[in-house]
Amino acid sequence: MVRSAPTARVMQSDQHIPSVSAAIANKSFDQIAAICETHEIEAADLDACGDSLYSFQILGHLYNDDLNDARFCWKRVPESRRGGQELGAVFPLLEALWRNDYKAFYAAAAAVQWPGDLGPLVLALRARVAAKAERLVEKAYTSIAIEEYEALTGQKPGKGWDVDATNKFLVRSADANRGIQEAAAFSDATLGEITKYVVALDDT
Repeated sequence: MVRSAPTARVMQSDQHIPSVSAAIANKSFDQIAAICETHEIEAADLDACGDSLYSFQILGHLYNDDLNDARFCWKRVPESRRGGQELGAVFPLLEALWRNDYKAFYAAAAAVQWPGDLGPLVLALRARVAAKAERLVEKAYTSIAIEEYEALTGQKPGKGWDVDATNKFLVRSADANRGIQEAAAFSDATLGEITKYVVALDDT
């Protein structure tokens, strides 16, 4: 069962970046990392880059499912800034996704009242992570505990699952199974991704 989250802590953002704001207003979330990288490269003094520049860049990489670049960006953050309120809230999102710990990711995203442009970006990231998790669960499982499904996807089950309320399990519906069987064979890359995901689930 998905429990209601505790009251999120309020956080202040330290910087407004017009080009990032424009991308978010246009829902061009996939462009945010590149915009921030350009700002970082062109900055005369990296120490003068506000925390938000790194926060947006890390979140942008996560939105693009580019964990490596998100980690490299974190490593470029000056040590003196890593303990700040904003970056301190962003890092648990990166850490959770790096560990394939979706439950921790949803909890970290809900733990903060993300200010300004960070709010819609984190919301979009959460939606994308949930959609990816749901797709992988659907491909990897024919049955799964309701509690585990909700922890992994951050949402209640929708179409494609029959609910066994007595045993608190979800069972892939016959129609959904038929659709999967009729779909084209998975690519090697997709199968490899699913395998890594299932291993990660077993380790949590």
